[in-house]
Amino acid sequence: SNIDVYQIFEKIKYIIIEELIVEEEQLTLQANIANDLGADALDVVELQMKLEKEFDIKIPDDSLAEIGGFFGISCSSSYTISNAASVGKILHLVCEKTNS
Repeated sequence: SNIDVYQIFEKIKYIIIEELIVEEEQLTLQANIANDLGADALDVVELQMKLEKEFDIKIPDDSLAEIGGFFGISCSSSYTISNAASVGKILHLVCEKTNS
């Protein structure tokens, strides 16, 4: 089912706003969920679960490396988010998954 990209973006924004308690103005496509929006590793896992539930998709998580491919988590001993995804990258992935 081909859902409108704008509708998907609105839903993603709502989920991120709810999870990270940020202002809508901060949610540009370039905004990085860790560096700009303050997500930590736990937030990332919560966001992944909420996105999967909302859009009825599966975001690969066979390994932390694969989640890293999406959200940019580096799996070090301290489990930090090094190079997290931008809002635009998340939108792109969700659109790909919902249209497949």
